[in-house]
Amino acid sequence: MKISKNHRVLIVSHFYKRTLSGGGPPQEIRDYFLPIVDTISYIEHPFPYADDRRSSLTIYRQGKLQKQFFTPALRGPDFLFYIFDPILTFYFLLRAPFKYDLCVALDNLNTISVLPFRKARIVKKLVFYTI
Repeated sequence: MKISKNHRVLIVSHFYKRTLSGGGPPQEIRDYFLPIVDTISYIEHPFPYADDRRSSLTIYRQGKLQKQFFTPALRGPDFLFYIFDPILTFYFLLRAPFKYDLCVALDNLNTISVLPFRKARIVKKLVFYTI
């Protein structure tokens, strides 16, 4: 698949420390696509041990941050995070009503969360990325 300027990319990942640039593989993937594609929707879910316990959706248009949405901070046992992450991914994808040419899902939980959108053809290509 050749990526061009008019493509839309979705990135779904977990984070330990939220950063606007650099910071790890998910952020590096985001930073790679920023100058290449028109729209990036970047969904981040916190690991249970992260300092910031809010999930977020950040939308970039033409390389610039356009909108950012946050959920309330989640508290509770670790297994709740793994239940809520797919629900929050679904919620965020309703907030960003785009069809995506490419989705990069970083880990198995995020990949499974996006599979229904792949089946519904909201996401054309789904890449399962793991370190």
